[in-house]
Amino acid sequence: MNTGSTDPAALAHLFPEHAPSVAIAGIRLLRTMSAPTFDDVDDDHAEPPEGEAEDEVGTWDVRWVIDGIATDIEEIPLALIGDLYVRRGAISSGATVAANIAFRDAQGPLAGGTLEAQVSVLGPWASELLYDVASAEVRRALAVLGESVDDLPDSPPPARASEL
Repeated sequence: MNTGSTDPAALAHLFPEHAPSVAIAGIRLLRTMSAPTFDDVDDDHAEPPEGEAEDEVGTWDVRWVIDGIATDIEEIPLALIGDLYVRRGAISSGATVAANIAFRDAQGPLAGGTLEAQVSVLGPWASELLYDVASAEVRRALAVLGESVDDLPDSPPPARASEL
């Protein structure tokens, strides 16, 4: 994972006096996809999944998961991963984003916890930002397909992860 400079002095701007002891050092898109959700995509007369009417619009099924991975970089020891998946009718889309997390003190209370503990505290803290980036990409991908995205939620649903 490219995190830019890992020199502690280069990260000092993230922690001005009275700033929190944790900061997002960078955020990036890892993947975006949009696709039909049923198998027979080459047949113009393909049937939608069982139980769904062909012209059914409905609301978006939104799934939002946050997890974390440890890095081997002392100044940026954690990356939070947000994964958004949406589905409506025969269309699905998704995006995955990562936020590099820096700690003011590499020996501080958050830095010293287990990965699961860090994700359970920092996941909800970073959820809105991760969701904003992921949902913007999903909206763009669906708009290219001519899908209406006006009713996609602007705020993230509660994140799901085995660690949370």
